[in-house]
Amino acid sequence: METMELYPVVVSRYPQDQDHAPLLSDPATARLVLAGDVADGDVILAVVDERGCDYFLEEYTAHPQPFDPECECGVCCQVEEEERPIVVLTTDYRGSGFCDPMPVDTLLLAVPAATA
Repeated sequence: METMELYPVVVSRYPQDQDHAPLLSDPATARLVLAGDVADGDVILAVVDERGCDYFLEEYTAHPQPFDPECECGVCCQVEEEERPIVVLTTDYRGSGFCDPMPVDTLLLAVPAATA
């Protein structure tokens, strides 16, 4: 028997506006995943909570690694005070050289690497 966790969330539709780049991945293959369970190559679409999806302006491919509090990217220093464990999903968000750190228990909408 497999254990399944249920999340009280709303997966809203991807915004169709000039701020959000068109999706390159098929959103029908997206799954809910905790940040700490993201695999290398998964495509991250949004942060999800009970209010809906907060889509990133562009999807990005994750390359998770441990959080480095000594990182000087300009983003990691903003989460140093966080008491929950942190994972860095990418160190080059949108080609900027900035990391995308987040608590491991953050719920995300992601396309698994195998289907991306």
